[in-house]
Amino acid sequence: MVPVFVVLCVGLLAWVMYPALKMQYQTGRRVAGLQAEYETLKQRNQTLRAEVDELKMPEGVEKAARETLGLTKPGENVYVVMPAATASSAPAAKGSHAATDTRDLVTALLDAVFGVR
Repeated sequence: MVPVFVVLCVGLLAWVMYPALKMQYQTGRRVAGLQAEYETLKQRNQTLRAEVDELKMPEGVEKAARETLGLTKPGENVYVVMPAATASSAPAAKGSHAATDTRDLVTALLDAVFGVR
């Protein structure tokens, strides 16, 4: 009789706590996604600021004109070096795939339980 009572209590507790846990999990995932997006945008912003600072100097303008527009000074010869085609790509790094796979499996399971897409 005691095991049945314990199972019923655990089931009731899970039924009562599920909405709150679902909301917390979904909010945590949304926050993590927004933080990752913020970091990406922050890095992009730093890159753009560096480009703007470089374009404020004559050397930066000349470099941009040479690289993007292909402009040259009078009398200069331009040589374009093409990269050699490779037959095979570099092998993928083998390392801590087990930890990543386990975390991905747990995340996928929790996403399924809490209805996160």
